[in-house]
Amino acid sequence: EILEENADIVIGTRSALFTPITNLGIIILDEEHDQSYKESSMVRYNTQDVALRFGKILKVPVVLGSATPSVVNRYKAENRDDFTLLTVPVKACGSSLVHKEVVDLKSIDRFRDDPIVTRRLFRAINEEIRNNNRVIIFVNRRGYSNFVVCRDCGYVPRCKNCNLSYNFHRDGLKLVCHHCNKEEDFTGKCFKCGSSNVLLQGTGIQRVESRLKMYFKNIPVLRMDSDVTVKKKSHEEILKKFISLRPSILVGTQMIAKGLDIEDVTLVGIINCDSMLALPDFHMNERVYQLISQVSGRTGRRNKEGRVIVQTFNPDSEVIKNFMDGDYKKFYELELKNRSELLYPPFSNLVNIVISGRDEEKVKKDAMIIHLKLGNLVDSEDVILGPAPCPFPKINLFYRWHILIKTMKI
Repeated sequence: EILEENADIVIGTRSALFTPITNLGIIILDEEHDQSYKESSMVRYNTQDVALRFGKILKVPVVLGSATPSVVNRYKAENRDDFTLLTVPVKACGSSLVHKEVVDLKSIDRFRDDPIVTRRLFRAINEEIRNNNRVIIFVNRRGYSNFVVCRDCGYVPRCKNCNLSYNFHRDGLKLVCHHCNKEEDFTGKCFKCGSSNVLLQGTGIQRVESRLKMYFKNIPVLRMDSDVTVKKKSHEEILKKFISLRPSILVGTQMIAKGLDIEDVTLVGIINCDSMLALPDFHMNERVYQLISQVSGRTGRRNKEGRVIVQTFNPDSEVIKNFMDGDYKKFYELELKNRSELLYPPFSNLVNIVISGRDEEKVKKDAMIIHLKLGNLVDSEDVILGPAPCPFPKINLFYRWHILIKTMKI
């Protein structure tokens, strides 16, 4: 159809950008901040960059749309002559007021309260159910628990391929590595000493689902994550069921954070986003702000007012404060200030060189050799960090070291 020039509009994922359409008039990237626009397979590219290059070559406008734009592209829009910042001062038609509330997990009574579904969140869910409304609960982790630890000998089962702790998945009673997908059956006994005195530590989506089903026995609780949407059209079937049932609860990972426009969703609960804030990545504040803002946008979509309850150990973090104020501009300005001090994008470009292989010593040696050669290649004002092990130093039997270059050539 496209080759025969029968299509006027092409809608697709990042690969749609390479569609052989003739007489292209405009390129639109919705939710331009989304990480999925970055292709990290054999042919690596960032869809935003490719779209802008196409726009320049073909002399057509490129529209990057987002309620929470990426810091780099927002900065370009404000400071470059070939960009224009267009703001939409009002919400989309039908959007209602959304009330936001934070539950400080440090201050709850550990003997009487549940840190997974706190009393405050429980009461809010119960209230919406009594009013025949729908509820969405967001959890940022797959599986049931983050890791398993033996209380008798302290052993933590780790993936042999990645040397990282397994996640426990109650579906099928398996230990699963979320990096290489290696699985092992788990009987509930310690692999090292055979003790049954094991602790399932951390909170995954399966544990939250289990807790919600225990608290709300007569209410449909649906789960949406990559473990239950592997079959074709299963994603669509879950959403159809959620829409057809009222009251109902949908608990999901990042795949429920955007694109859902469902009537009578009057409450969004965010279980815990603190784990993301701890990751060693300068993007993290930005991504957490974008993620909780996007998932919060699933409520208050029609005439009914919406509520958002965020459970966190860090209620005083700037990310949470700016989210509660609904002040993207303030968050953006603070993030710019922090990045300026450390020379992170948009004040530099980053080049990350990853050296990987099965021989750990050879990987380390090669990283040192590359580092020495780089000293003669980069400009004097550029900064070379490393070499050092990657944040995940071993994935699927491959050891990984990296060198980060901050270059002022932007």
